[in-house]
Amino acid sequence: MSNEPNNKSPWMEITLERQLSEERDFAESVPVTKKYGILCGHRMGSNLLSETLYLTGVMGDPMEFYNKRWLAKFRAKYGAQYQSFQDFYRFIQSRRTSPNGVFGYNLKVDQFRNIIPNQFGDAKVGQLILRDTERFVFLRRRDKLDQAISAYIGKVKDTFRIPAEANVDEIHKLVEDVPFAPAQINNILGDCIMFDKAWEAFLQKTEKPVLEVYYEDLTADFEGVIEKVVAFVVSDQEFSLPEQPTAKVSSPKNRELKEQFLRYISPQAHLSL
Repeated sequence: MSNEPNNKSPWMEITLERQLSEERDFAESVPVTKKYGILCGHRMGSNLLSETLYLTGVMGDPMEFYNKRWLAKFRAKYGAQYQSFQDFYRFIQSRRTSPNGVFGYNLKVDQFRNIIPNQFGDAKVGQLILRDTERFVFLRRRDKLDQAISAYIGKVKDTFRIPAEANVDEIHKLVEDVPFAPAQINNILGDCIMFDKAWEAFLQKTEKPVLEVYYEDLTADFEGVIEKVVAFVVSDQEFSLPEQPTAKVSSPKNRELKEQFLRYISPQAHLSL
């Protein structure tokens, strides 16, 4: 029997519904003139980046179109109407391309390797998506143990995609009973490293423009990083910088689990204060 607590955050489901809603569509369907992809791993600020870029109004809606849970909601809503990848791809471009012709997406390595082939029945679909992309934003995180701890807590409590209006104190209270599970954290840490290296290897081979962005820089210099990403994709396009649309939910539990993990793998290890 699992000792994981059952109470979870409702915000992931709420956000997925919002991202599926027609209210999020741009008012008019326009031809795509620029395509970019955010290549990243889990728990490195991709939702903060994607949601902010969407709110600028000039960067399309670079969300996780290949998130398994979002795709399940999409299938439930539209049935078999967009089963083929080409039909699905045309549909999301018609709805989520901004008025200046920009279309973007947010893609994880496990989505590329597993979810896309399983959902569309063709292992070559992921390669098609990358070939069809003109430039890439490579989102990374320097502290991969922090990333793994965050991903572990998120998996236990579903604390993903927390919007700015959420009560962060409630989220902190929710995660207080997350148990220490070193084997799970270690497995997630391995995935964090593997996924990051996989995108790095791919991008080293491409001749397309690449902008490298780190989570730590995004949170430290939000305005500067957003301006840099917009300029990278649409050059001198004017836009209004929105408020940060997501909440940072790292809590004392993150620090506690990190310290426990370091002591577990090396009893002499400690974090500098």
